[in-house]
Amino acid sequence: MSTQMALRRAAARAAYEDGSATLEAIADITGWSLRLLAARAAREGWRAPVDRAAAHSLERLQAELSRWIGLVEALGRAAEAGTIDKAQIDAVASAIRAIEKASDLVRASMTEKQQDNDVEKAVILEHVNARIVELAKEFAAAIAAERARPEAGLEDSR
Repeated sequence: MSTQMALRRAAARAAYEDGSATLEAIADITGWSLRLLAARAAREGWRAPVDRAAAHSLERLQAELSRWIGLVEALGRAAEAGTIDKAQIDAVASAIRAIEKASDLVRASMTEKQQDNDVEKAVILEHVNARIVELAKEFAAAIAAERARPEAGLEDSR
């Protein structure tokens, strides 16, 4: 296969996968048979374009998750230093629940095929979410332990 043909095929695939062109439009523009183009797409695993609104929502959700992971990590450092309060832990837990609900809404708006294409991303997000919840529980336990220490010290001095 010539380099020029390889470039044309790569460009066609990129145009299809990013939603710039349908298989029909690519076949019309290139003069390739739609049947053969569809067979090539299936054989090579071309991914159908993702709905732009859903993709944007998922990107925003991932950005929010990253931001909240950073906040949870900062709270972890604060817990280690003994400068965290229950209100901060409650705020993070509430945000995590809101992000989970937003994630469910984004997934519900995506088609079944898009969900199949994004299974890997969903698994990663679920692992991230589980880790956030785990860290929040650890931080809450650390706060409880910190608050219990002064009480223990008061009992010893009586």
